[in-house]
Amino acid sequence: MKGFDLKRFKNVLNYDFATGLSPMMWFSLGMVILYLLIFGLFFNLNYNMKASNIPPEMNDFLMKTTIHEVASASFFAAYLFMLGAACTLFRDVQKKAPRTIFLMLPATNAEKFVSRWIYLLVFSLIGGIGSFVVADLLHTAWQGISGNPMVLATGYFFDRIPHEATARTYDIVSFYALFLSLHSFCLMCSVLFKKYHLVATFAVGLTLWELLNQSLRLVLSQEIKEPVLLVLMFVCIILFTTLAYLLFCRWQVVTHKFLNL
Repeated sequence: MKGFDLKRFKNVLNYDFATGLSPMMWFSLGMVILYLLIFGLFFNLNYNMKASNIPPEMNDFLMKTTIHEVASASFFAAYLFMLGAACTLFRDVQKKAPRTIFLMLPATNAEKFVSRWIYLLVFSLIGGIGSFVVADLLHTAWQGISGNPMVLATGYFFDRIPHEATARTYDIVSFYALFLSLHSFCLMCSVLFKKYHLVATFAVGLTLWELLNQSLRLVLSQEIKEPVLLVLMFVCIILFTTLAYLLFCRWQVVTHKFLNL
């Protein structure tokens, strides 16, 4: 098979979503529970502070601060979830039987790889962001039922994402470049490692970051370090994504015990 056939690609996409729907829903449910726990933790702290002789005029400020902290903590959790999802994208096909089925699908490597990437995108959006919106609505409804102020945190959550109204252009570009470079690195590791994806990705990533940081500190001044880092992040996005695809094309049914080589 040659080229990129849309009909074959559609069939592979349907297969990925059919086999991955259950894990997607369970992980998303887990994220809803995690967000609700974050809500409960911060709001309980809020109520405890109110009970400790806080002046009434401080209540509104305290509520806004709590919502801001909830959104920040939840955004960090969503960030980690998206990176973790990228790390474990191919975990379901590491054993011999499902790997054989996956590799024998009537589609090219490009069609399989892109299909999995789209599945990852949808999975990340539903699990990381969609779950927060659901948890926020559930928590707000509970607040109303229990007679407490009903305040949605979704707007604060999306404010954690840099945009032109609140951040410099450089900060916006740096934020997305950092996320995409980390995401592409995690994607590459999900293809490379056969076991212990999260631990292996964290260990290798931390080592590479420390080596890069120490190298740049020795050869670059602080004035030019930031733009050089930005360029390196874009290089890493291309490099890691390309390596992920090339490594994926080398997959066999039987590979090394810990590496897909």
